Amino acid sequence: MLYKRISILLIILGFTFSFGQTYRLEYQFNNYIAVFGETRSLNTTLDYDEQTKESLYKVILKDLNSKAEIKNSNVIVLDTEEIDNELVYSNFNTSEMVIQTQIDIEMMLFTEKIPEIKWNLINESRTENNLKLNKATATFRGRNYTVWYTLDIPVNVGPWKLHGLPGAIVTVEEDKGRYSWQLTGFKKLEDSTIKNPLENKSYKVKDIKDYPKLKFELSERMIAKIKQIGVNATIPKRERSDLELKFEWEK
Repeated sequence: MLYKRISILLIILGFTFSFGQTYRLEYQFNNYIAVFGETRSLNTTLDYDEQTKESLYKVILKDLNSKAEIKNSNVIVLDTEEIDNELVYSNFNTSEMVIQTQIDIEMMLFTEKIPEIKWNLINESRTENNLKLNKATATFRGRNYTVWYTLDIPVNVGPWKLHGLPGAIVTVEEDKGRYSWQLTGFKKLEDSTIKNPLENKSYKVKDIKDYPKLKFELSERMIAKIKQIGVNATIPKRERSDLELKFEWEK
């Protein structure tokens, strides 16, 4: 079900679009938290600059169901003033993507080429809240997605890394029910605030191929702490429970 707020915003805008405009799409992101075994809701924004062909996806770290602040599937942070948001920056002119994310207690930057998602466009449509929606499906890095997108919003981007459809993504459902996005708002911005996270940052910059090991394997620091517990301490295997389960270069 789409939020009525979408249609209200679109009516206010009156579809008076102009070249070089910056748009903001707002989504509710339902994120599975593996450590708790439950899904929690976060607000996210996606800014798109039509002139520079750049987008910036930002996770607002306030959980809608709790006062706790959530950084990723394994870490909860109660004070976000000391850390930055998680971001995905995309430059469609250079095919550059930069991901800013926290792993354990450290914020890192990862660079990659904008991944190509092979969408299957389904001959199925529906209309909700004055938006005509078209259906598409795709498998991306180990997860299966069903998406509804619209040509009624003049951008062709989507939340997180989900780009490449003919129109704006309105809803995303993952087949296990652990992750989903729902468009809740759309508006024009007076000025673009999109910046590449690589600018003026002191975080470590890694290639995306380093991500699986850093994310899913225990670091030497963590192993040393576990061993301090005792000689017979068992070092647990970190299971993959992230949005991305398997990468295309992995066998």
